[in-house]
Amino acid sequence: MILVLEKDITQVKKSQLKSILAEKGCMVHEPGGSGQNILGVIGRKSLTKEFLMAQYGVADVVSISTAYKLVS
Repeated sequence: MILVLEKDITQVKKSQLKSILAEKGCMVHEPGGSGQNILGVIGRKSLTKEFLMAQYGVADVVSISTAYKLVS
């Protein structure tokens, strides 16, 4: 999943969100230089969009449901 964060989210709140997701068993990746505040979340399918949207600072949740295969 990709979490689009609010533009005015503080670094402290972003760290708290990352901690919550890690406690739920997710791996969290924060890409640099994207121009937006986003987090990539890999892990638990039991986390619902409603749960994620209820977290402070989350503006949108984009599910990635199609399996992708890297081609070398």
